[in-house]
Amino acid sequence: MLSAARFISGLLVTGIGVTGLAVAGESLAASPAAGLGKAESHGSQATVVIDRKLPEQAWVSLCRNKLVQPQLQATRDALAEQVGFSIAEQAGYFAGEIHDFKVVSHNDEEIRCTGKVEAGDSAANMAGTAVRAAWQMHTELTSEQLKSLLGLALRNPVSAADGVVLIAKLAAPEQQLSYLQSNLDAQALQLDAARAAAMQIYIAGHQYDNALALATQCDAVDCRRLIPAAQQGKRNYEAEQAKDLSSYF
Repeated sequence: MLSAARFISGLLVTGIGVTGLAVAGESLAASPAAGLGKAESHGSQATVVIDRKLPEQAWVSLCRNKLVQPQLQATRDALAEQVGFSIAEQAGYFAGEIHDFKVVSHNDEEIRCTGKVEAGDSAANMAGTAVRAAWQMHTELTSEQLKSLLGLALRNPVSAADGVVLIAKLAAPEQQLSYLQSNLDAQALQLDAARAAAMQIYIAGHQYDNALALATQCDAVDCRRLIPAAQQGKRNYEAEQAKDLSSYF
């Protein structure tokens, strides 16, 4: 585990502040359709080969996502050049627009679509990719490598909240809750992994209402699994409070 004194202060005390993914236009994570089919993307055209039948809406979403794969890769390459190490292919973020999107053809086996991809704020795309790489790669990165990714993430409102939770998760247990309480804008969280980690910290710190509030924003299995613990913890806490109050009368 990274030392909170070394890691958190290294990010914050040295001048990297915390700022507070809903960016206008498209907002897509990398490889959202892994396992559903094969895909190719060539500039403004993409082809998705479906391995099993899917609703048409899912086909269209797959094709839209594949159109932005070249932009995702370009952002990963730029981030890798900036931080000095390779970025996992699964890490990616795109904020921008797909103009003139059109499904050219589709059948039970494949869908072809076209559209003109226009990237949005490059700093936001870089920061969004950086925080996703940090979450996916933190177990294999050095402290300095992780700091370089989180430094980018904390400077941008697209990614700051998710970066804050990862820092808290890696901090010493006695510092996790206070760090979240001081720095987290929970409404700005974008990653379900971050929401689940924050829920765990809140539950451990007996902040059950905060945990349950996060659960309403998260559909991931890891979040749903924590709901009973938060609910039971809240009931136990309220029972103890009632017991203490009754002792005065």
